[in-house]
Amino acid sequence: MAATFPQEVEAAAAWSRANPNMKGDDAVKAVASQPWDPSVQSLVAFPQVLATMASKPDWVAQIGNAFLAQPNDRLHTAGISIRSPDEMKSSRAASAATNTQR
Repeated sequence: MAATFPQEVEAAAAWSRANPNMKGDDAVKAVASQPWDPSVQSLVAFPQVLATMASKPDWVAQIGNAFLAQPNDRLHTAGISIRSPDEMKSSRAASAATNTQR
């Protein structure tokens, strides 16, 4: 999700470089007042990941664009399927029929 905010990733990386002693949850708490998306704020707990993302802004933007452009693929990858109400009804009916046959 953070990849959809490449400018915020850059800002968070700059913050991380300026605050090298802040790590983990302490770093996340320290940036809580920043106007960044929570997904970006959470990255300050992982300075190496943040540095890698900041060093490749074009790649981050491409990943973010792909993430936004393919919502069904994201849901499928997460194991969530989008079904119409009719598909849900037929699935329930099939499940009920299977359960009654046991």
